[in-house]
Amino acid sequence: MVFRSRLVARGCVMVSILLIAYQIFSHLQKPTRLSEYSLQSTGFPVSESNLKFIPAEVIQYVAKISPEPEWSKTAYFQYAAKADHLCAAIMNFIRLRDLRTKCPNLVILYEKNLDQRLEVKDGDDISKTIPRDQFRFQIELAQLYNIELRAIHMHRVKGKDSTYMASYTKFKVFAQTKYDRIVYFDADATIPKGAGHMDELFSLPDADIAIPQAYWLVLERLENEAKENPGNSSPAVKSREDRNDEIKILTESPHLYDSLPPIRHHAQFVFGSHFMVVKPNMKIYKALINAIWWKKAHEYDMDIINKVFNPSKLAARKLQYKTLVLPQQVYGGLTGEFRMDDHSVFMADAPDLPAAMVKGTKGYWTQWNAFGALDKLKLVHFSDFPYPKPWFHLHPKSENHQYRIECEELIKYVEGMDKIVHKPRIIEDCDAVEAWKGFYEEYADRMEVHCHMSTREQPSRYIND
Repeated sequence: MVFRSRLVARGCVMVSILLIAYQIFSHLQKPTRLSEYSLQSTGFPVSESNLKFIPAEVIQYVAKISPEPEWSKTAYFQYAAKADHLCAAIMNFIRLRDLRTKCPNLVILYEKNLDQRLEVKDGDDISKTIPRDQFRFQIELAQLYNIELRAIHMHRVKGKDSTYMASYTKFKVFAQTKYDRIVYFDADATIPKGAGHMDELFSLPDADIAIPQAYWLVLERLENEAKENPGNSSPAVKSREDRNDEIKILTESPHLYDSLPPIRHHAQFVFGSHFMVVKPNMKIYKALINAIWWKKAHEYDMDIINKVFNPSKLAARKLQYKTLVLPQQVYGGLTGEFRMDDHSVFMADAPDLPAAMVKGTKGYWTQWNAFGALDKLKLVHFSDFPYPKPWFHLHPKSENHQYRIECEELIKYVEGMDKIVHKPRIIEDCDAVEAWKGFYEEYADRMEVHCHMSTREQPSRYIND
């Protein structure tokens, strides 16, 4: 009896050894093409971080070789808490339709009874109404372009800044479990007409969330880290050729997800929240909503996203959400970037940010071209604070004119410049000026055409200082 038990035990051990050997051998075999399985994690971590970066070229490659998604299970989402936001959201989705998106579901969550509301104060937040005839026109416009307007009650939480009081509404996309994947972006953004749609994001490797970095905040944290630890070695400088070689290796990898470069500076990493690719998940939705009630007065949607998806905190709670970092040069750009003097941090891929912040480095990130950057951007967030959002017109005496940019060669052609009291800042990059002004001018043109709303010479829409 004892002999038989030992024989059975030895047999089990041999079977286990053979299974392990088979698994190891199968991982060494290179498939002839990237299979759907290879987009998933193998379960054998090969990096120091679970925070993965996926380059723009790899996103396009994966979309090209992957089976088409089930389009009925995909969606683009925005939300509109105010009248101006609703117009903006509709315009963005019209642009997606014009760019021939294959996604049938374009959904705008908007404030219930927005058309019936008088000018009311909700804390410090003033919700503007839409005249009924204008609201009716926007409803018809949305129907014409097959855009779903879904009336809801906003997630509003009082705070010090009224601008962000309804920003938690975006978390509702995590609860939309009828969809396999959702591309969400804030309504105060624009989709450049030459960019193309963003349907490739529906074919991303499996992840709970894919999101660009808030690179302007990461830079701030890395600079503070460098001051506190000045003895740390400088990261390696990477040339354009080095980067191209890395992309080639990635596209040839049999296990792409595990091969994606990790974010090694994740302690200083900050997620943006103006753009997200979401795999709906009620567990994550509840975690986000629960985090709202424990937030501090100065914390808003981006802070909550960073708390819930923080790699260190997830590890402490023995949770592991798959998180991909998207390239900000395509999906996370800000209009304010075109007003900057140094673009290295924007141009650098997320893993290379520590090297790009070192002054004097000559990596690929120093090769800035305003129109080249514009050609790659598929979404641009209007972010030029304190310069106002594009649906407002500036009075000639407004102090906000000083936050605009002009260049010496173009300023003489600007109509009405003699009436401007606070002059714009002059920069040398005329292409950047043209691109930056183009965002606002094209937006104003489209707003008049699509929404019957004008930002030009309307005193009621002036920003008063």
